Amino acid sequence: MANLKEYFELSVEQSREGPSIQPGGISGSAKRGTERKLENQSFKEKYEAIIEVEKGLNTKKKIAEESGPTDVVQKRQTAEYTHRRRDHEGKGKIYAEQLGVSSTEFDCSGGWLERFKNRHGLCMKKINGEANSVDKTDAAYTMWQCRLKTILETYAADDIFKADETAIFYRALPEKTLEFKSIACHGGKASKKRLSVMVCANMSGTEKLPLLIIGKSLKPRCFRIIHHLPTTCRANKKAWMTPHVFTEWLSTLDEKMFRKRRKIAMIVDNCPAYPDVSDLKAIRFVILPPNTTSITQPMDQGVIKNLKIHYRKRVVSKINA
Repeated sequence: MANLKEYFELSVEQSREGPSIQPGGISGSAKRGTERKLENQSFKEKYEAIIEVEKGLNTKKKIAEESGPTDVVQKRQTAEYTHRRRDHEGKGKIYAEQLGVSSTEFDCSGGWLERFKNRHGLCMKKINGEANSVDKTDAAYTMWQCRLKTILETYAADDIFKADETAIFYRALPEKTLEFKSIACHGGKASKKRLSVMVCANMSGTEKLPLLIIGKSLKPRCFRIIHHLPTTCRANKKAWMTPHVFTEWLSTLDEKMFRKRRKIAMIVDNCPAYPDVSDLKAIRFVILPPNTTSITQPMDQGVIKNLKIHYRKRVVSKINA
């Protein structure tokens, strides 16, 4: 720590002396008035700012406001704002003419578009999901709504389970990283090695069943000294869910619930890998109608996404450890 303080003090002294080829000195181009985006801060000031943020004594936004951009950045921002304002004014006049509104009734200012959006609650959103493709007037969807009401009336929230399958590319690294602005950031070919994972939990969220992991090897070499895993593992050549694997998993769960004297409802997608299993003693097997999973699938409402976020976080923590 003492060496670090001495380095900071040396950097401050050299910056006061003027041009120097030593670390911390001001280059000749900077002294001649080269335009910079932000005011230069010494190493000591930067270090103190980082410590303040980590201790919660200050925020990055306040530090940025205190540093402030130079006149060059302010002029550039002003020019961009002026150009954008003129473009909005021109568009506003065109719309007014098309609607038959005279210029005396509509005074188009630079911020009319932003005020219009705020007044009517308009904002930019990303289009995702396939909910609009579901035909809610279809007989199968209407029948499912009636069936769902019966299930909710018959079973408690703790006894309604939903299972869904997803894929995890366990060797794929994150697509984002920290890097210097001047360095191009390129990566290699992403790994396509995957595992199929069956996620199952009850409606209230109080009970999460162990994950069913399907890989290509039943006993990987990395687990040769491990005798117990907190998951159920199965394997086949393509690491896919198959009717045999699903039937075995559901039958095992049925025996478990029967021993506990519980009656539950198990809801799954309309998928060829999920056959209609008979002779279940404690499970009522329910299949969702086809082409409706985007709005009827509870696991697609953020449960699987949250699982993958936590998994990726642990992978990165292991890499950086």
